[in-house]
Amino acid sequence: MAPDSSLTYPLIGLIVALWMVGAAWAIWRGMDMQSRARRALKATSRLTRLVDGAPAIPVIIRADGRLDAPERFTKWLGLEDAPRALADLYGGPGYGLSEAALKSLIADVRHAQKGGGQFRRPLAVQGSAKQLLAIGGLADGELYPNGAALVWFFDASDSEARI
Repeated sequence: MAPDSSLTYPLIGLIVALWMVGAAWAIWRGMDMQSRARRALKATSRLTRLVDGAPAIPVIIRADGRLDAPERFTKWLGLEDAPRALADLYGGPGYGLSEAALKSLIADVRHAQKGGGQFRRPLAVQGSAKQLLAIGGLADGELYPNGAALVWFFDASDSEARI
């Protein structure tokens, strides 16, 4: 039995036309997404440069003590290697934070992570005249849902020298 050619070819044509419309929509959608991604990358790049040039350094301290910090923070502390954990901020005698300052900072961070409180603590960098001011609290729960702390470190050397 031969297929009815009067209906077969129009159905094939309809399927091909729908396929073409779907392909055109997919290409248009892909180009739109690519354009949005380019704009987002440009905005992210602008914001990154803004934060990199800011007088403060944001540091994320996760619930397990791991750090997310820019390289500039390592230089401020006079450390050779980037600190991976909160305990690494003490770099030994003459480097990083003193043991007492680090213990105080750890207590402040734990309090912020568990109770949601905020803190403000001046910190001296060993082996340097640099004075830092740490201002912190609980990080945004949408970005860091497991109770991370966001600590802003300011170079307060000039202010402390004036005081």
